[in-house]
Amino acid sequence: MRNASDLTTLCTTSIIPLDLNAFILKMELDTSYLANVSLDKIIDERFAKTSKSRQTAINVVLWNEEMGQWLDYWIDANSLARVYLPQTSSLCGFNHLTQTMIWWRKFLKALRVQAFSVMQGLQLL
Repeated sequence: MRNASDLTTLCTTSIIPLDLNAFILKMELDTSYLANVSLDKIIDERFAKTSKSRQTAINVVLWNEEMGQWLDYWIDANSLARVYLPQTSSLCGFNHLTQTMIWWRKFLKALRVQAFSVMQGLQLL
C-alpha cells in the first residue's frame, strides 16, 4: 500500500514482490529436483533454466546494495523505481525481515557476500 493506514491505496499491480518471486523460485527448484529424480530430463532442464533466470533477475532487480537486502520493486507510471518506505518498517519495529529471511535458508552459501551485507544491515537496526 502506498499509505499503510489506507486500504484504498493498495497497488498490487504496481509491485514486483520479493516474497512471491521467492516462493515461485522454490517451486521451480522443487519441480526441477522432482523431474530429475523421476528421470524426466526435459522438465528438469526447463525448470533448472527457469529457476536460474529467476534467481538472477531477483538479484539484479530486487537487491539493494546500499541497504544490504532485497526489496519489492515498485513500478511507477512513468518509470521503474525502488522505493523503501521507512514508515512501514517501523510499524513492526524491524526492517521487514521477510525481505531477507526468505533467502537465508536456501541461498546463504551461494550468496555469501550479500548474506554478509544483510547481516550488517540487520545489526544497524
